[in-house]
Amino acid sequence: MNVALWILQVLLAALFLWHGWLFLSPPAELVEIMNKEFALWFRIFLGVAEVLAAIGLIVPGATRILPSLIPITAVCLLCVMLGDSANTKLDCNKPVKTT
Repeated sequence: MNVALWILQVLLAALFLWHGWLFLSPPAELVEIMNKEFALWFRIFLGVAEVLAAIGLIVPGATRILPSLIPITAVCLLCVMLGDSANTKLDCNKPVKTT
């Protein structure tokens, strides 16, 4: 069971690291789209938060220094994901602009 939890933890950390890095340094074709959706400061905040969360999921457990930070990190990520889900739900009710 412990091995399965570590595998899930590493996969989740890798996902958040990738997504955070995507927010911090997006490809050129995504910059315009991201700037329409988010303010620059908010995009950078989300990127930093997700990269730090990825670190917080792995480092405390691997180094055995303050492993109690892992569940706290997971709860904070849950709050971020719930906020994102609520934001997505609210955006779905907006009319689609066609050009």
